[in-house]
Amino acid sequence: KKTNKAQQVVFRDTLIKLLENVLNKPDEVKFRSIKKTNKALIEKIFGQPEGAAVVLLTQAGFQDGEEAMTLPGPPDGRAHAVWELLARSARDMKLAKVLEEEKKRPPERSFGGEGGRHAIGRKPTRGGGG
Repeated sequence: KKTNKAQQVVFRDTLIKLLENVLNKPDEVKFRSIKKTNKALIEKIFGQPEGAAVVLLTQAGFQDGEEAMTLPGPPDGRAHAVWELLARSARDMKLAKVLEEEKKRPPERSFGGEGGRHAIGRKPTRGGGG
C-alpha cells in the first residue's frame, strides 16, 4: 500500500501533536496512552504501511500493547528526539515550498544606480568626501 504526500503530512503532523502533548504536559497520564483502536488514529497513523507509527512511537519510549501504545512514565530524551526529527521534517517541507514559490516569482527590477538606489530628489554630491 502506497501513501501519498497528503497522507504523509497528516501522519507526521498527527505524531508531532501526540508527542507535543506528552512533552508539554508530562504529568498528565491521559497523554501517555494512545489507543490503537481509535478510528481517527487508525486513519491518520496506525493504518499507514510498515507499522511506521508503532516503530516511531516505540523509538519515542512508548510500549506497544494490544489496544494502546503507552508511555510508562514521563517522557525522556527519546520522545524529544523523535519529535525533533518530525518537526524538522515539517519545517524543511515548508521551507522547500517557500523556495519553490520564490523561483516562480519574476525577478525584482533594478533601475541602476549604486546598489539599486537612485539619487532622485537628492542634491548631487561631490566626490572626495571628508
